[in-house]
Amino acid sequence: MKIAYILSHDIDRNDGVVKKIIDQVEHWKKLGHDVNVFTVCNDGSKSKLKSKNYKFEGAIKSRLLLIKALYNDVIEFKPDVIYFRYDFWNKTVFELSKNIPLIVESNTASFKEAGLQIKTDKSLKSILRYISLSFFTTNSNPGLKASSQLPKKYTNLNTLIHRLVMKLCQIRLIWINTIR
Repeated sequence: MKIAYILSHDIDRNDGVVKKIIDQVEHWKKLGHDVNVFTVCNDGSKSKLKSKNYKFEGAIKSRLLLIKALYNDVIEFKPDVIYFRYDFWNKTVFELSKNIPLIVESNTASFKEAGLQIKTDKSLKSILRYISLSFFTTNSNPGLKASSQLPKKYTNLNTLIHRLVMKLCQIRLIWINTIR
């Protein structure tokens, strides 16, 4: 099986996440799978993880805009499945998942945890995390859903999230201007 492993992480830190991914990829390869890792990061040149890297353009731009080089490289690889280490909603992964089966790894207690975090951390990152998880979580079946299983009202998720982000940015700018 051909597996495209996609993540957005500072892999130069060579932290536990990187070690886990290296082990996971090595294990899959021992089982006979063909695995390519695609990483959205700042640099990646100091990482122990062998990965095709794409420039991280900031928290909003890297998630809401299609990263054409990443998209094209994954399509060229022709994977049987995409394995996405969950990192908020991602336009590139969303578009790829329209034609390639998607597996999402989520390393959190998800929506409930995000709700608790937002009470103490009012950053744009925690707000986006909360909004993102709220779209992919249901009360009866907590956890992420594949994009093909989203309710019809969320089929144009890019537009919906874009509007929410723009509204949040407006609110944040108004708040910043108010306290100045």
